[in-house]
Amino acid sequence: MSLLEIGKSGILASQRMMETSSHNVTNVNTPGFTRQDVQLYNSPGVVVGDGVTTGNVRRINNEFLTAQIRENLTVYNQKATAAGYMSSLDSYLGNESSVLTTGLERFFSAVNAATVDPLSSVARQNIISEAGSLSQQFHAVYEQLEGQASLLDNQMEAAVEQVNSLVVSIAGYNESIRASQNSIGEPNDLLDLRERALEELSGLIGITVLDQGDGMAGVYLNSGHPLVLESQYNSLTVIDDPLDPNVVGLGLDNTFSVVPLTGNVSGTIGGLQEFQTGVLSTALNEIGRVATVFSDQVNNILSAGFDLGDRQGWPSSQMMADINWQSAMDRVVPADGNTGSAEFGVSVTSQTSIIAGGEYVMTVTGGNYDIVRSIDSVSVASGTVASLSSTNPSFDGLEMALFTDPANIQNGDVYTVEFPLSGIPAAERIRVASSVAGSDAFMLLSVQDSQQLTASDYELRVLDNGGTPEYRITRKSDGQQVGSGTVPTTAPPGAILADFDGLQLTINGGTLNTGEIYLLQPTRQGGDEIDVVNDNPAQLALAGITSTPGDNTIARNLADLQASDVIGGEFSLSEGYSQLVGRVAVMTFQTNTAMETTNSMLLKAQEERNNYSGVNLDEEAMTLIRAEQAYAASAQVVASAQRVFDTLIGLL
Repeated sequence: MSLLEIGKSGILASQRMMETSSHNVTNVNTPGFTRQDVQLYNSPGVVVGDGVTTGNVRRINNEFLTAQIRENLTVYNQKATAAGYMSSLDSYLGNESSVLTTGLERFFSAVNAATVDPLSSVARQNIISEAGSLSQQFHAVYEQLEGQASLLDNQMEAAVEQVNSLVVSIAGYNESIRASQNSIGEPNDLLDLRERALEELSGLIGITVLDQGDGMAGVYLNSGHPLVLESQYNSLTVIDDPLDPNVVGLGLDNTFSVVPLTGNVSGTIGGLQEFQTGVLSTALNEIGRVATVFSDQVNNILSAGFDLGDRQGWPSSQMMADINWQSAMDRVVPADGNTGSAEFGVSVTSQTSIIAGGEYVMTVTGGNYDIVRSIDSVSVASGTVASLSSTNPSFDGLEMALFTDPANIQNGDVYTVEFPLSGIPAAERIRVASSVAGSDAFMLLSVQDSQQLTASDYELRVLDNGGTPEYRITRKSDGQQVGSGTVPTTAPPGAILADFDGLQLTINGGTLNTGEIYLLQPTRQGGDEIDVVNDNPAQLALAGITSTPGDNTIARNLADLQASDVIGGEFSLSEGYSQLVGRVAVMTFQTNTAMETTNSMLLKAQEERNNYSGVNLDEEAMTLIRAEQAYAASAQVVASAQRVFDTLIGLL
């Protein structure tokens, strides 16, 4: 090669070095930019070399360091997101205005005051007022937790939108990179843009990136589901969780179907899932358990007492809303035109016999009564009015009791018995998680012994066992099976499926089909359902001896409830709430610790990547100086070649 060509190759190589280094310098603050350099090769000759060959401009990138950053960012964002929600919940539960223990103490202080003077209408009213205030506190905590759930849902949808936007961008970069590849070099800036998108994606959800050749990057969820394949992509979508309708779930939309994604997907979305399923659900269940136990125990204690009218066990004896059914005071409604003044109550004798559409009409004619079921006009009970003093009519799992003298019942009187099953706690505790064609089972889940309640959800699955459908009930908190058996085929009348953890589950209509999944949540709504249903101080049954209104036996029993271990047989009501606060505090501390640890790992990985791939201005300055000097020297070679050429021409 001539001296002129050798000098020219040096000029071109130096020019490329200056261009590349200048590109590095101007992008020193560009997020995701990877330092580039020019590959130079000597051009060998036969005797003397032929100058320099300028190769590709390459990215100074280490795939191991890049993958390490993605992994650490995934874990850090998961813990940081969960920690943010947990810290907010921890602060709220420990706030003076929301601490339920304060409300409980005020209620029992009012009860203790009433033990001193049970006849005092002021003391009695204070009990009712404090019970109402406590109920409002439960409602406030429940609404706060539900508010967090709503905020979490919105953030989940926003995160999914970001994921889908990044997935589209990555697929587009794949196509552009493949189209831009040629013999001159790699499309480095496009590769940087794609890597930045991959890093952002890894912060939102856990991914695995695989090289597919031709510059393509395949992106997979940690579960193995593909997000990006070459220039094709799938989208995420927000769905109801297949195993918990109360929880926001994720699905992978491949244009043909939506595949539910189970398990924690990591990243920011995984942090939302971690808080949603591991903390928020537990808090709602724990709050609901304390509320349910409080209402049940208060009503049970008062039902044994006598009020100022010497009434015992009347519907008005229930101060708190019934934990299973409609309020006792609302179950029998006299017609406006009645001339009699009788008062009735209705109680449950057989849960399996209760049917839907629970409305009955009792009419009194000629000294006789007749109770007709409204949905089919069938008479379910009848007899003489006089017999009501000794015999309680029973029908469809219910028993109707007369609390006044039969003489208070007049001919022509009409009473409507209302025992609805829709909207009541025993029905609302069961949610359909997965149904099949023909699903029509109607079930009830009642609390039989509130002291045995756990704060867990349960799962009911119907499986096929050699052609015979069988059900399995599993406690979700520890995975223990608490009930099982062959699906009954005789409903109605109903059948008991299982008694477990103070609960009774019955099927009262329809049938269970293979493949169905139900979620049982006995305490989830307890914080919302607690309420005071009787605000008449005279009807508080605080006496334990008939015809002795000044007796305080029941009032003292109610006061003793404060220190009784009624939460799982281990803790008092206040301790039950304190246990929740302590558990949330511990989980918050653990998550914050994990966040700090992963943040340190992430910062270290970023530092290592920056040291390897980042732009160092001092190094680039030296490169520019060296390239400038090489350019000048190569230009001098060209000038020398020109002088030699001119000398040769002059000799001719």
